Amino acid sequence: ADKAVLAEALRALGEALAEARAEREVDGAAAAERQHLAVEQLRGDGTRVRAALAEVAAEAARRSELEGVHAHLGARVRAIESALADAVSERRVALARAQAAEAAVVVVADMKAVAEEQREALEG
Repeated sequence: ADKAVLAEALRALGEALAEARAEREVDGAAAAERQHLAVEQLRGDGTRVRAALAEVAAEAARRSELEGVHAHLGARVRAIESALADAVSERRVALARAQAAEAAVVVVADMKAVAEEQREALEG
């Protein structure tokens, strides 16, 4: 009878051990599947992160290019403004010279008129 109890206990222990192994294998398979899914998710995240980084780099390159264009256009605008200021200044100088020449003509005409009046006064 002890042998039968011992045999039954060993058989029950064997079944429990087999059941524990099966559960461990199922748990291991589930854990492996969860790990596989996590790895795939990380790969997808890595791909999205690399794409986002590439987009950021491209945006930075575009911004840098635009800043270069802006600086170039700013320099051209300043050069045009300077040339315009020079042209306005030259125009003002030319206008002042023309006005001075006109004034000189008037002064010379007045001087001639005064000289003619004086000559007539002396003669008459």
